[in-house]
Amino acid sequence: MEEGGLVEYQKLLINCTFILAALKNLGFYHDIIRRINVCIIGTSFSVLINGQPHTSFSPNSGTRQDCPLSPYLFVIAINELSKMLQVALSQNNLSIVTLGPCCPQIHSLIFIENLIIYG
Repeated sequence: MEEGGLVEYQKLLINCTFILAALKNLGFYHDIIRRINVCIIGTSFSVLINGQPHTSFSPNSGTRQDCPLSPYLFVIAINELSKMLQVALSQNNLSIVTLGPCCPQIHSLIFIENLIIYG
């Protein structure tokens, strides 16, 4: 991003490959990664209409609502993103901002629902 950007978490679709790679980088066992993968992409839903089951379907992305893994996967994804931003900064591919004379230099701000990246 040339001038920086704002990412809303609700609109961010975290790539399953990114999550799985982050788990591998953290040293999770292959079997655990495989099970998490099944939870993310192996989910399917079916709907009862007037008491009759209809064709099942798979979600396009993410985990199911209220999935107990979601907060943990989110933290892992944000942690991996933070590491990537640090690498970009060390390679001079990312700019820093100073908000004031006594303030630390920053390259991103993470809030509850937003992520601001200054590029």
